[in-house]
Amino acid sequence: MMFRILLKKQFYEIFRSYLYDARRNKAKPKSSIIGMFILFGVVLVFFAGTFFTMGAGICRPLYDAGFGWLYFCIFGGIALFFGMIGSAFSTYNMLYVAKDNELLLSMPIPVRTIAASRAACVYLLGLIYSGVIVVAAYAAYLIFAGDPRAIAGFFVFILVIPAVVFTLSCLLGWVIAKIGARIKNKSIITVIASVALIAGYYFIYFKAQSLVSALVENAAQYGEKIRGSAYALYVFGAAGAGELVPALICVAVAAALFALVWLLLKSTFFGITGSSASVKKTVYREKRMKSAGAGSALFVKELKRFLASPMYMLNCGLAALFLPAAGALLLWRGNFVISAISDTAGRFSGLIAVMLCAVICMIASTNSISAMSVSLEGKNIWIVRSVPVGAFDVLRAKIRLHLLITGVPALFCTVCAAVIVDGAVYVKILMVVFCVLFVCLDAIVKMFIGLRFAELGWTSEAVIIKQSRCSLICLFGGWGLAAAVALPYLPLCLFVDPGVYLGVICALMSAGAAVLYSALKKHGPAMFEAL
Repeated sequence: MMFRILLKKQFYEIFRSYLYDARRNKAKPKSSIIGMFILFGVVLVFFAGTFFTMGAGICRPLYDAGFGWLYFCIFGGIALFFGMIGSAFSTYNMLYVAKDNELLLSMPIPVRTIAASRAACVYLLGLIYSGVIVVAAYAAYLIFAGDPRAIAGFFVFILVIPAVVFTLSCLLGWVIAKIGARIKNKSIITVIASVALIAGYYFIYFKAQSLVSALVENAAQYGEKIRGSAYALYVFGAAGAGELVPALICVAVAAALFALVWLLLKSTFFGITGSSASVKKTVYREKRMKSAGAGSALFVKELKRFLASPMYMLNCGLAALFLPAAGALLLWRGNFVISAISDTAGRFSGLIAVMLCAVICMIASTNSISAMSVSLEGKNIWIVRSVPVGAFDVLRAKIRLHLLITGVPALFCTVCAAVIVDGAVYVKILMVVFCVLFVCLDAIVKMFIGLRFAELGWTSEAVIIKQSRCSLICLFGGWGLAAAVALPYLPLCLFVDPGVYLGVICALMSAGAAVLYSALKKHGPAMFEAL
């Protein structure tokens, strides 16, 4: 009885945004709830349709060649990967750092019941994420290959794959919990792990089609190699195809892994959730303090706020990671990039420098720190208002953070682009100046957007960062600004030297940034005080 109640509570928390309006402190209308779940279903159907199309194209050739098991090995691996991607972001928070852990542990509820409800929720989430791919793969196989034995394999996969996903997710959550208990700033670790998972997802996504095509074209060769040197993969695929002995082996292994992880979870759940973080204590030593100005103190405040929130860093500062990566890629494969652009541009070769600047500016414009930092003050905005500093100093600190997080990576990426571009030295210098001035202009424009569309009454920073009007305007406005400073060169590239165009736009952006900064200095404090 208690297990069922706790499990229901867990799913209510997962779909809380669908059911409850936190701003109005009441349940959402039934029409809104139904609409949200319909939208969720449509997304799942679209996701399943993608893999159904992929399966429809390869199942028949593999079945005719006698390698039906390889088809299920491929899609079973994909289902495991996406199940892990879907569960990895929630397992740690759901199991070990849920906000109601201490409340539940203080009640007369057995620890194993609490752990079991959390574990069951993790398992069911893995079932949803991986089950969509499994259902799509089997639907394509039964329709286009027509082998009825696969029906038995379907029931094996729908049990085994979520169990393996559960095992890997819980082990990952346990490792993160043990490491996190000894680290002060967990936000950086969360961001690194999230970026690594996102990078892995897109790498697999873009490589999957070519890898699958290679497997289909050389099914006999790869199939024999897998049978010989990776027999476990063959057993996994054969179980999916409905073969009895491999199916029994997979079910036994999955059950053993599930049991071992459950024993580990049950024995460590209370120890991790009920203990305080064993962070090394700082010993106070008397020393001379260094004074800092109001501007430096406000900047440090903004920087700490940024580093304290993985959601803030991932959604408003991700370009700080993409830009250095893009710069390194240009240095590594720059000649290939330039030749590809030259083949496309043809006699419009003067476009290359401007095109590279436009792409860098478009990536940099995805950062919206100066705008979102205003709304993220939230209900605590009275604190910064109560200190004896001017409102413009507060706004300037937010712009400085935007320039640091975005400007330095953009500068590095632009220098890398200038190195690989064939052109005069003055063109390379103007490329760097162009991108730096764009970041400055973008930061000031977004500060105005943040002041104009600020929303301070939020209950979750995820809502304000991802779903607010300000975030939407900043995203498309930044792309529009990048296009506005680069697209006019398209009809002029045959007649105007790229250095001349970059110089004119640099002058215009410099004048625009100066005018807007002056306007912000004059009107910004009043807009901030009126929030």
